[in-house]
Amino acid sequence: MVLLIISNIVQNAMIGSDNSLGGGLIGAATIFILNYIFVELAFRSKGMRRIMEARPALLIHNGRVLHDNLNRERITMDELLSAMRRAGVVEPSKVWIAVLEENGSISVIPFKGEMAS
Repeated sequence: MVLLIISNIVQNAMIGSDNSLGGGLIGAATIFILNYIFVELAFRSKGMRRIMEARPALLIHNGRVLHDNLNRERITMDELLSAMRRAGVVEPSKVWIAVLEENGSISVIPFKGEMAS
């Protein structure tokens, strides 16, 4: 995201109304500094980390699909089933837990002995 913002700032400095190299460099430096500050705040402060970063969301628990959580996280049943197939499980009833991770991936943990051969 930071790179997209920087590219937009530099593009405006090159072809927009502000044709100065200095304006683009100041804009890019400002974005880098703000990014560094927010990353440091998230690293050092648990409260800021809770505000700035996503939390894992439980999608399946003990073989039962949690449809309210799927709707809240905007995950379709097809996406969940696809993640289950990648983990070697074909039925939600065979899944102990499935979690939408902070990075957007879905982790699927089947019950013991439920992996497809």
